[in-house]
Amino acid sequence: MTKRDAIITAIKNCERWMNGAVIVEDEEHGFDAIPGAYLTDISYGGSTNVVFRIDNLGDFGNVDIDDIENPETLDFIVDMVMETMSS
Repeated sequence: MTKRDAIITAIKNCERWMNGAVIVEDEEHGFDAIPGAYLTDISYGGSTNVVFRIDNLGDFGNVDIDDIENPETLDFIVDMVMETMSS
């Protein structure tokens, strides 16, 4: 999954996934978005290299689930996360 796709998946699912969403990077520099609870689940065998965490949409200010259905708002949030991940 690309970094952008992982960010979009994390944003769209952080409210319903237990312990929010985390974006992990694997050894081949691919990305994935997973529920935060997976990191403490002994049966999870994927990457634990967390590069970004989203606890809920409130992490981005006054944003709710309906806001992310707007492509412009979603792109703004994705760009903001990508910028943060790059620094």
